[in-house]
Amino acid sequence: MMKKIEFLNSLKSRLKAFNESEVKSIMDFYDELIEEKKENGLTEEDAIASFGDMNHIVNKVSADLVLTRSNNQTSNPAKNFLIILGICASPILIPIGIALSAVVFSLVVVVFSLLISFLVSGIAILVALIPMVISMIMSGTEASIIVMAVGMSLVACAILSYLAILTIQGGKVALQTIIKFFSKKIKNKSEVNKNENN
Repeated sequence: MMKKIEFLNSLKSRLKAFNESEVKSIMDFYDELIEEKKENGLTEEDAIASFGDMNHIVNKVSADLVLTRSNNQTSNPAKNFLIILGICASPILIPIGIALSAVVFSLVVVVFSLLISFLVSGIAILVALIPMVISMIMSGTEASIIVMAVGMSLVACAILSYLAILTIQGGKVALQTIIKFFSKKIKNKSEVNKNENN
């Protein structure tokens, strides 16, 4: 049977991926919970045993923290992704980790491909603009038509730039949505496994 100090130290050592304030709030929460259960007549050891397996506690706490972070727009999605993959190292959660990795990799490839295509299209428009203007001047085309052609080309480049910005923003939103979805799946699976063990 584990004592409160051993339990809290073990929990703290398993939550090294999180910042100090998050770990402190978790430690305070479990400290208060143990004290509450002791006031209700349980011994310290029984109160700790009622929480279940330490792996389930860590998985649940980690999933909760990632959900909290993903609700906070200022959090770092890449760090959340690494934390979720760490949670998925549990043998039961490996399939979720593989699926998450595949989805995130696919999303990154799609966003990168779109950005490259916008960049190449913009460069092609600008490169084609120079010989087009030269040939129009050499053939004696009116200046207004030349200015219109240059303006249309620049508008096309601006549209491509705007699409690139939208793609980046959409990729960020999609990544946050995926992280929230998989965090909920991990949390639910951890709770199901905890219930099966009890």
